[in-house]
Amino acid sequence: MITADDITVVSPYGAGGQLGKALNRHIEAAPTEWVLTHDFDVLLKLHPNPLEVCAAAINARPDAGLFFPWVTALGQSTTTKLEELIPPDAPKPLDSMKAHLDCARKVWNRYGWSVTEILNGQIGGAVHLTSKRAWVAAGGYPGIGHFGEDHDYCKAVTAAGFVICRIDGWYVYHMGSIKGHREPYWVDGGQSAYELYQAKKKQKKQRRKR
Repeated sequence: MITADDITVVSPYGAGGQLGKALNRHIEAAPTEWVLTHDFDVLLKLHPNPLEVCAAAINARPDAGLFFPWVTALGQSTTTKLEELIPPDAPKPLDSMKAHLDCARKVWNRYGWSVTEILNGQIGGAVHLTSKRAWVAAGGYPGIGHFGEDHDYCKAVTAAGFVICRIDGWYVYHMGSIKGHREPYWVDGGQSAYELYQAKKKQKKQRRKR
């Protein structure tokens, strides 16, 4: 039986389209078979015991190679139907933290320990739980891309014979995808990671026009 101690939690960072490489480094170095990976701007503690919920999901679906929770503000980075990613009656992204905590509590009370397989799931990678076996079979994450490292990884995991599941009782607030929550840079003349990404994207576009 998998327990919370069998899951490593990591927060990879890869600006400018390098997230896939960062994910690969962290997962390769993880001492456990299962790795919970999340962005710096994801609030995992809306559930009091997320690792216990993750462990229960793994035990319930040993055929899965990838799990994800309900996630606010994931719509722009996924091709999976939003009703499979955002819980019913979820608060708006800029609603109060109390509203998101209340949502997390309602989701748990409604779904508990249940797990749902998502057919042909292609999810954004703000927060997900992957096994090293699935990671190896999928050939790891693509090295470069914004969202591509997520979608292509999902396709490869499915192609390798693993299923993708949602952990039904777990709701996560992803602040980083929400306009108005982008982190400022507090050093004069500096840029946030998001601003750096947009600047590089603009430079590439200009080079293509020449």
